Amino acid sequence: MGKRSGFTIIELVVVLGLISFLFFLTLPNLSRFTSHIALNAYKKTLVSELRLKQTQARVEHTSKTFEYDKVVLPKNTQTNNKQIVFSSSGLPPPGGSGTIKLSSSSGGFGKIVVSSVGRIRFE
Repeated sequence: MGKRSGFTIIELVVVLGLISFLFFLTLPNLSRFTSHIALNAYKKTLVSELRLKQTQARVEHTSKTFEYDKVVLPKNTQTNNKQIVFSSSGLPPPGGSGTIKLSSSSGGFGKIVVSSVGRIRFE
């Protein structure tokens, strides 16, 4: 008989078992990772919406209000006020600035800060 090359059934089952085991070990981290990515994407979208309102206030020379009630916020979102106001100069009037605190069910968190000088940033 000649020399045969290939894998035995036992070798294939062992390799598939190891791959399955490693997959199930990484599955919880994968869900946390996707939740973290979704939260970061939402932060960037919200900052874009705030900057759009700020620019509209400057261009139209009118006061613009960004209200959270008109935006679909993800679950577990906490805010310390209901709206952020931009005056015609693009700056928030006294009391118009604020912080939006965001958190996800997997423990991720972040916040968006609108300072009293009109700077919008996320952390």
